[in-house]
Amino acid sequence: MTVDPEWVNPSSDPEAVRRLVDELDCSHVLASVFVTREVTGPAAADRWLWPSTQAIHDPGGLGDLDLAVDRLASAVTGVSRCSCTPTAKSTASPAVPPSARSWPTSALQAIATSRGSTVEPDPQRGATNSLIRPHWH
Repeated sequence: MTVDPEWVNPSSDPEAVRRLVDELDCSHVLASVFVTREVTGPAAADRWLWPSTQAIHDPGGLGDLDLAVDRLASAVTGVSRCSCTPTAKSTASPAVPPSARSWPTSALQAIATSRGSTVEPDPQRGATNSLIRPHWH
C-alpha cells in the first residue's frame, strides 16, 4: 500500500493573522506563516527574519560533533567534497527560523574562510542540501 504525501498546513488564529497584517503591513499568507511559527508581533518577526547568534542552539549537544568537525576540516584542507546534511529533525522552537538552525553550513563556511578557501553549494542539489565544494584562492 502506498500513501500519497499530503501537505498539511496548521491552522492559524484568524484574529492574530489580521493583527499581523496590520502591524507588519504584510500579506495574509506571510502573516499566516508567522502565526503558525509563533511569531506574534513586529519584534518577534524581526527576530525570526534576522536571528542573532543567541538564537542558534549549541551544536555541542549533537553526537559525534568532533568527528564531523574533523571530517569538514579535512575536506577543506584536502580540497575535497563533503556533504553537510542534517539527519535528524530539529528540536528548535518553530519560532527559530531555519536559517538559525542551519549552523553546519555556517560552520563549514567559517572553517573554509579561516583556511583561505571558499564554499559554494552544488547547484544540482540546491542550497538546502548542498554538496560542499571548497576552493582555494
